[in-house]
Amino acid sequence: MTAMYCVIAVGGAIGNVLTCLVVAKNRTMRTSTNYYLVNLAVADLLTLFLGILELFVALDLISVLLASNPVAQSIPCLRT
Repeated sequence: MTAMYCVIAVGGAIGNVLTCLVVAKNRTMRTSTNYYLVNLAVADLLTLFLGILELFVALDLISVLLASNPVAQSIPCLRT
């Protein structure tokens, strides 16, 4: 599941960065509509990175909680 999130994150980051670069490099693309699309791409990048960061923090927190919980240590599939 984490690998799928990484694929989505990389694909989303590449697409959004390319959108920003195209509008920045081509003068004919600098219209108000495309500025709006760049704004959406930047917002999507921030949401993407914060979401992935939250996922990794949550996974780390779960592993810490499971490691310190004696009940979880007694269940073989939950041992870390």
